[in-house]
Amino acid sequence: MKIFEVKGSAYEQGFQVGERFKDWLQTKAPGYEEALKKPALSDFVKRAEERLAKEYPLLLDEAYGRADGSGMSRHATLLMFSPEVFNKEEGCTTAVLQKPDGSFLFAHNEDDPGFVFGNVALVKYVWPDGRWLVGYSVAEKLLGSTWGYNSDGMVFSTNFIAPAVRDLDSVSRYYMARDAFDARDLGDLLRRLARLEVASPFSFNAIDTKRGEALNVEKDVKKMYVTPIRGRYARSNHFTSSPYSPIPMVGNTMFRYWKANDLISELDPETADIFQVRGVTDFKGPDYMHTVHFSPDTNDPVTLPVTVANFAFDQAAGKIYIRDFLEHEEYVWDYGQFEPNC
Repeated sequence: MKIFEVKGSAYEQGFQVGERFKDWLQTKAPGYEEALKKPALSDFVKRAEERLAKEYPLLLDEAYGRADGSGMSRHATLLMFSPEVFNKEEGCTTAVLQKPDGSFLFAHNEDDPGFVFGNVALVKYVWPDGRWLVGYSVAEKLLGSTWGYNSDGMVFSTNFIAPAVRDLDSVSRYYMARDAFDARDLGDLLRRLARLEVASPFSFNAIDTKRGEALNVEKDVKKMYVTPIRGRYARSNHFTSSPYSPIPMVGNTMFRYWKANDLISELDPETADIFQVRGVTDFKGPDYMHTVHFSPDTNDPVTLPVTVANFAFDQAAGKIYIRDFLEHEEYVWDYGQFEPNC
């Protein structure tokens, strides 16, 4: 897995990421450029650009940087960062266990189609004031659509939720989740998620390590539902708190939800360790549609939602565990550690 650091303004960070992903994005650019020939999509991008300039000017700068660094046009990049237009779906499983001392053990599987060698990386964003954010990144998305952690002691992961409705006149979930990854505490996070309506639903998991608190937010198009995480918690890709939960269903989300909760209920908080919690996300069933863990070794990662990476966090130990299933690599770091390899 590529591991690198970017520094500077939002535009400069985006530009540096775009340079790193340039080869991959150049293969995708023609498809988005062709789509922009449709007047409806061209008009949509212009409206989205106006909304972003008003609500998320720094993230618009970051998107422009990604475009300029990769050689894609800015409007093609903005279309790429609008998953609601193409009904893009992802699948992820999250498991959390709180120990008797209040600390958390956290594991998250990143299940996605289209994550392959060459378009994924672990990136550290460093701001001029020294604050930083580390996250698992993919060329065609903004940081925030997967998992990450920052210098304020906030640990995050996101889960796609099959939308009951969409609103293309609202900001894309990619931008809202990216903004939320900069949150400095849970109060800041909730303000960021509540401030605007969103184009499609998503779930956001967060641990505030400084305050010893965690929560899940199901962000629907117009409302959001907050669940404090205490004891045990596990989720997949459908609503669990909204009035219309648990539908609609996508793939095997109902099985993954049931199995993850079943497995974590068997763990003893007194003795459980990070490897047991991570084991909840490692469950392999006898059938492709009945497993938490999809292997890219036996399924096509270009077209199928395979598990491309696992992120685990042991708060008491201050340890980060990252497994890259695409290249069969594993990293065990202290929380503030980061070792670029390219």
